[in-house]
Amino acid sequence: MSRFAKSLDECDSFRDKLLFSLRHAHEFDEQPHQLRGDLLDRIFRIAEISNFTPEEYFDYMIGVRGDWDRWAQINFAKETAMAEGRVEGKAEGRVEGRDEVLDLMAQGFSLEQIKDILKRKP
Repeated sequence: MSRFAKSLDECDSFRDKLLFSLRHAHEFDEQPHQLRGDLLDRIFRIAEISNFTPEEYFDYMIGVRGDWDRWAQINFAKETAMAEGRVEGKAEGRVEGRDEVLDLMAQGFSLEQIKDILKRKP
């Protein structure tokens, strides 16, 4: 890292921009527009957090914890709703006489025979 001596204007490749960001990210108040992209944005965010005062870091972590709590609540609600939906779906899928029809089919009766049997039932 210490041998990387290019200026920002000399950084042409992504590799150069990455090395420049790793070496100088902590020196900037704002992220230069030449150093944009998913990975570079993350590097600058980490550099920003590393420069927080203890109070700023505490506030940041409170916010992160709140985000995690909200994510967990939403995820729990989704899982609960899906489980309830499966239970309701199974309940709606229970048709009166269905088990009897399945038993008759398992005994080898044809569909026509089963229809006749069910028609004769009171």
